Amino acid sequence: MKALALFQMQLKDILKNLQVCLLFFVFPVIGFVMSSSMQDQSSFFISVFATMHVVFTPMMTMSTILAEQKEQKIIRNLAYAGVPSSLYLLVHGVLVCFLTCFTACLFLVFPGFSLDVIPFLTAVFTGVILSILLGGCIALSTSSLSSSNAVVMPFAMLFSFVPMLANFNEHLDNISNILYSKQVSIMMNDLHQINLLSILILVFTALLLIIWFYLAYHKSMKADV
Repeated sequence: MKALALFQMQLKDILKNLQVCLLFFVFPVIGFVMSSSMQDQSSFFISVFATMHVVFTPMMTMSTILAEQKEQKIIRNLAYAGVPSSLYLLVHGVLVCFLTCFTACLFLVFPGFSLDVIPFLTAVFTGVILSILLGGCIALSTSSLSSSNAVVMPFAMLFSFVPMLANFNEHLDNISNILYSKQVSIMMNDLHQINLLSILILVFTALLLIIWFYLAYHKSMKADV
């Protein structure tokens, strides 16, 4: 019953926020326009904007929704009511994950799509999960919606745009390999390029974000009224 109530609250929060709803379609629309107008480079544009979509969209969405709930003291009340951080993250993450993955699948039918489907979907799911975690961590670690937006935007820009810029700068390409979003971009283009170091980066990032989320969630219990 707790999970159902949380899910319904999450759905209402998303549907009543037009800006969040539109965000799920921004990068697919841009990707469609670019891949249609430059079909000789369609695979490049699809990969670039799909990576941006699975990084920027869930990070911003999760951060916005959780920051609103924290500002309204909903998270603290849920924590006192015995809702564990794992359940809270799962319920809120499922809907954002579904909506992002669903809209990411639109790239599959774009003109000139030539990427392998399995690596593409694997990269989409990996990027979405890690971005949801990062967005949630930022929201829970800030004091208000405005401060959360101020912090999450640079993170979202960094993680979503650097993989694209790395295509044009070898030095940046080497440095950006430590970012999970760069590994997602590599995975999307060719799963065989993912090596042990790539897996370690993704796993370490996931563990770090899970620990951060757990600590930030429980810290929210002690927030001032």
